[in-house]
Amino acid sequence: PNIQRLDQAERILIEMPGITEPERVRNLLQGSANLEFWKTYNVNELGTYFNEINTRSAEYAQAVRGAAATSTDSTAVTTDSLSVDSLTLVSTAAEGEKQEINRSFVEYFAQPYFAMSGASGPIVGTAAKNDTAAVNYLLQRYKDIFPADVRFKWGFKPIDQRETYFELYALKGDGTRRGPALEGDVVTNAKADQGQQGSAWEVSMTMNSAGASRWATITGAEKGKSIAIVLDGYVYSAPTVNDRIEGGRSSISGRFTPEEAGDLENVLKSGKMKAGVRIVQEDVVGPSLGQEAIRDGFVSFVIALIVLFIFTCLLYGI
Repeated sequence: PNIQRLDQAERILIEMPGITEPERVRNLLQGSANLEFWKTYNVNELGTYFNEINTRSAEYAQAVRGAAATSTDSTAVTTDSLSVDSLTLVSTAAEGEKQEINRSFVEYFAQPYFAMSGASGPIVGTAAKNDTAAVNYLLQRYKDIFPADVRFKWGFKPIDQRETYFELYALKGDGTRRGPALEGDVVTNAKADQGQQGSAWEVSMTMNSAGASRWATITGAEKGKSIAIVLDGYVYSAPTVNDRIEGGRSSISGRFTPEEAGDLENVLKSGKMKAGVRIVQEDVVGPSLGQEAIRDGFVSFVIALIVLFIFTCLLYGI
């Protein structure tokens, strides 16, 4: 590829001829290789908290319904423990006219949104792609219910063939910062390879000495539990630790295609970027456009040659 630094601050131009998969290139350019290893919660440890969300959201909807029935011009509705969120549950008309409660949103709160399946492990549930924003909102709204060190992250890839459902993981913050147990900057090498007997593709990693020592300590303490491997905010896999892992070697598996595994290898090898990348402009020059440019250039050359010939004839009286 041809990479140029533009005059504008913090902008670069990248030209890549022969690209056949633009979406894949976009993902590679915008990935920051922010690799993290997180401890996890077992879903059984969080069941009471999700039931509490169902209870409080139903009470919330009931309080709003009651307020709507008794008051039509109130600017705020308050109960003992809940208040109407003016940002999302009411819409304000122009020039300060009276606020109206969005009843469809209230009905959304009235339903029991979380149901425990009885499964174990760090996956707390699944949701359709279109519902992930709603789940994120509820988890953020009622975050005070959960332990302070819990973090929720979505899986990076859908789990069904129609590519509509994603898994939600419960991560456990480590230490006083309540962050990942290990950062990805300890990874020194990565290699994409196919599993034994032609199974799914995976990416193996090698850590430096400090990372290997820390990794052995973590896996020894978390034996029988899951460690989530998170890249750029999405969980790629959460394998169960069977035993203490020495030597700083590990692998990432996540139903990869060969291309995805190769891309992940390249991203991990390049290391974590100090700043994120955002594509602000994109132009695709296809074969037809390139051929058209060649044709236009040839026509312009012929016209210029004819004009030059006529000018020469007039100049010398030929």
